[in-house]
Amino acid sequence: MSRLRKILGLSKGGYDRPNQPWVCGHTCDGHSCQLGPDKRGKCQASGECLPRRQGDRWLCTRTPELGGACTNGPKPDGTCGCVIPPCQPVRTLRSRRGLFTLSAIAVTLGFLLFTLGSHSPDRWITPGRLSSAHATTEANCASCHNITPGAPTSGMARLIANHPVTSARCVTCHELGQQPFLPHGRPTAELAAIASRPHSSSGGNNETLILAAARSVRAPIAAQSIECTACHKEHSGRDADIRKIDNNQCQVCHQSTFKSFSQGHPEFDTYPYKQRTRIIFDHASHLQKHFTDPANIAKAPASCLDCHMPADTQGKMLVKGFAQSCSACHEAQIKGDGRAGAKGIAFFRVPGLDVKTLQDKGRSVGQWPEYAEGPVNPFIKLLLSSDKAAATDLALIDGIDTLDLSSASPAQLDAAARTAWRIKSLFFDLTTEGQPALMHRLDAVSGKTDLMPAMLAQLPGDTLLAAKTAWWPNLFVEVPNYRRGILPPLPEKPKPAHRPSVSPSTSKADAGDDLILGDSPKPATPAKSAPKDDILGGGDILAGDTTPAPTAKPVPAPAPAKKPSTDDILGGDDILAGAPPAPVKKSAPTDDILGDLGSEPAPAAKPTPPPAPKVTLADPEAWVAAGGWYRSDDTYTLYYRPGGHSDTFIQAWIDTADRHVGTDSEAILKVIADPKSPGLCMKCHSVDPQPEGRLVTQWHSARFDPRNHEVVKFSHSAHFSLLNERGCQTCHVIAPQANYASSYDEKAAPGVFHSNFQALSKDTCATCHQNNIAGDSCQLCHNYHQGFFATSKLPKSSTHIEPATPVASPEKL
Repeated sequence: MSRLRKILGLSKGGYDRPNQPWVCGHTCDGHSCQLGPDKRGKCQASGECLPRRQGDRWLCTRTPELGGACTNGPKPDGTCGCVIPPCQPVRTLRSRRGLFTLSAIAVTLGFLLFTLGSHSPDRWITPGRLSSAHATTEANCASCHNITPGAPTSGMARLIANHPVTSARCVTCHELGQQPFLPHGRPTAELAAIASRPHSSSGGNNETLILAAARSVRAPIAAQSIECTACHKEHSGRDADIRKIDNNQCQVCHQSTFKSFSQGHPEFDTYPYKQRTRIIFDHASHLQKHFTDPANIAKAPASCLDCHMPADTQGKMLVKGFAQSCSACHEAQIKGDGRAGAKGIAFFRVPGLDVKTLQDKGRSVGQWPEYAEGPVNPFIKLLLSSDKAAATDLALIDGIDTLDLSSASPAQLDAAARTAWRIKSLFFDLTTEGQPALMHRLDAVSGKTDLMPAMLAQLPGDTLLAAKTAWWPNLFVEVPNYRRGILPPLPEKPKPAHRPSVSPSTSKADAGDDLILGDSPKPATPAKSAPKDDILGGGDILAGDTTPAPTAKPVPAPAPAKKPSTDDILGGDDILAGAPPAPVKKSAPTDDILGDLGSEPAPAAKPTPPPAPKVTLADPEAWVAAGGWYRSDDTYTLYYRPGGHSDTFIQAWIDTADRHVGTDSEAILKVIADPKSPGLCMKCHSVDPQPEGRLVTQWHSARFDPRNHEVVKFSHSAHFSLLNERGCQTCHVIAPQANYASSYDEKAAPGVFHSNFQALSKDTCATCHQNNIAGDSCQLCHNYHQGFFATSKLPKSSTHIEPATPVASPEKL
């Protein structure tokens, strides 16, 4: 072939290859390689020849056109000693012409198809299909892209036009909080405050991930708005999950502070035990003491899932209701079984009052129970506090013993008397008007009508009337008179005792001390007395009355009344009584043992009936074992006994006291909200103070709102299969020495918490969460969008209700 080329004079260099698409890149320099590039344009040259082995030597095979065998020869390993540097092959002129021709044909055909083959050119210019979540908007590009008015909307002009996607269009459908375009949806000042918190120098063991991330963020980026398209990329196909974010996207803003989750990630610190729970439940004492008690083993739960269950959203664990978790042990306690004191709450109690001192000082209070004791009840104080004058009087007598008013000032005596009448008036209104009177006073105090029905608890009128009869029998007379300005009269003071007068017949010895003191007895004037029926027939001779008594006229005996005949043993009526003998009745002969056939036998004696069994009424407190109102005449108290868990009466009064900040409310809370008070509410329910000063009682366990997007997310259900024989304690290890109860002290803040469990170790999670096992991406455990929002919006048209079309009346039809 080479000889033919020389004969024809085609090329002196011997490298013309017109039929091949590529030629050596060194052709322009005049020393192209003989091997040349392959069909795909890749350089294949490594040396000027391919050495040939002969025995134990390598021989050079360079052709004579390139200068023949080289002087250096091949290398010991058999490679060519004359190395050719790699080149960049180039296309031949024929190949370039062919590509240009094909490209021109393709562009022409495409233009024809674009302009003539379809009246909907959008499907020819789209960069890809949208994800399934946005598939419904695929036909309307303007729903996401900002197409300005007057911009080209079809044809080739639309292909080259720039229509960017703006985040403002995203928030028309997606709810992302109040600051959706700031980093993590948080205000810049809040992120700056997190980053400025002090931290330890022990390598970050006591700081959370958000704290470490906030410190590592680049300051210029933290204050800038971030477009949604910076993380969410569309047009990647129907199955694309545009919510997934790579760690590299996070590191655009956050500097890489650690290599991976298992290598350098900060410890969890207090996660997930960040603050005290709403329900006071000491896991250590229950698991290690109460549940192991032989008396409670049958009632104890078999596993944690008997009391807890995974939530439908957010992967949280919820607490089951009282009936499922706690009632087996605590239902009877709430109702008062085994309680030493009263099982009910003293709602209305007549306070003790020193009535005698008030009366001696000229203050009339009418009837008052003699054995009433104790100060004014907190409930009565709250009901009377709507009147400012009543509140002033209550403040005057606060702190003094109302059972001993001997040393009280006149102002305190007046206040005590007025308070007594106000208490009687309150009870009068409750008895005569019923529940409306109590509702009126409660509305004036609390102003919360939503709790009113529960605060009344169907207070029965019969109980009030019975209490009125036993405590204040004249209440219906005294109170109306008092309101008209008429007070009951004060009891008369006892007159001083006079010395007895000595009669003339009295001896000096009988005169007693009068003679000793030198008093001369005055002769007594004999008084005329009525004749007396003396046993001797005259006046009292021993008393000096010698007047003979008049002779009494005999009183005629009354005529005997006719009586029906009776079967007397003598055959007639009572002859000694003066009755005529009864006629003898003829009767049938009887077999009398004495042969008396002419008289009837005496009737047999009737057996004496047994005494009627004594009926004992149940104790009033036991009468309402299922809950309700009862009274105690021993303490003059109207009680309410809780009916079990979730008693609405106690709950309503605690909520009212929480809302109504004041001394009276605090006193009620001390009565009802005491952990040992009837109902035992505060034994399990925590109370959290609010910034405005009021309190909030946590009646329910935590219920996680799906609109709340926290920093950390975790799914329990996905990890149940990893538990060992210890169950939930595989991760949640009990800390028996923790002072759990101190977290719920009266003065303890909700943020101060001593958990029942040891801090969760990062190594527990890092065992599985590695890049090549369960994954360790940032988004796996952390939410980017944080805050309280619903993630999606309903269109306004879905909440708009069209007015009903009026229907014509039959008369107009």
